[in-house]
Amino acid sequence: YLGNSLLVATNAALKAGESLWITWRKDFMWTSLTYLSGASAAGIIARFIGNVGFFAFSATIPIIAIVYFTYWTYMK
Repeated sequence: YLGNSLLVATNAALKAGESLWITWRKDFMWTSLTYLSGASAAGIIARFIGNVGFFAFSATIPIIAIVYFTYWTYMK
């Protein structure tokens, strides 16, 4: 994640003539929340389905909903 977002932020910073840190913080830092939440949800889903089964997956639906609505809010 960090490598990808830094590469994209570097490109955007060079085009805008801004500092890399300012560009990343302004335009890309919010994506870290959704990335980390999504990675956590994927890990939890994989572990629960492997150990407990499908019903554990249903317990992760609130996490998935939070990630979706957070992303949707920032994209508005």
